[in-house]
Amino acid sequence: MATTVHLPIIGWISIAGFLLVAALATRNVYALWRDPVQEWRWPDRWVRGLPVAVTLGWAFVLAALLTIVGMSSSGTIADVFVVLLLVVLLFIVMCAVLWIGVITFNWPKFAVPPHLRDQSAVPRWSREARGARRSP
Repeated sequence: MATTVHLPIIGWISIAGFLLVAALATRNVYALWRDPVQEWRWPDRWVRGLPVAVTLGWAFVLAALLTIVGMSSSGTIADVFVVLLLVVLLFIVMCAVLWIGVITFNWPKFAVPPHLRDQSAVPRWSREARGARRSP
């Protein structure tokens, strides 16, 4: 017998809001990847990590949907959704590690937008930190 999951209205609103933010961010990733002259208000390290962060966000959306459907199922179907959810959670952990590598060391290069691949990440951070300490 399948149990039903009653998600409160605020839960559905938050999922819809997250989907909207993920869709808007996905549009920005395409612009980031294709347009090297576009100005961003964020520091370069955050801009470099944007593609991985958006992928991570979509993985969270998928995990939420798998959780809702999996809790509504029973038996073998529920077991399949549990396995799928574990795969997605492993993917989320891998993306988080990848994101840390991209914003910290600008590596691996395949996850960095082409026009930002030649930048050095760590020395710039140390220069920014030294400059921030010197200013009154």
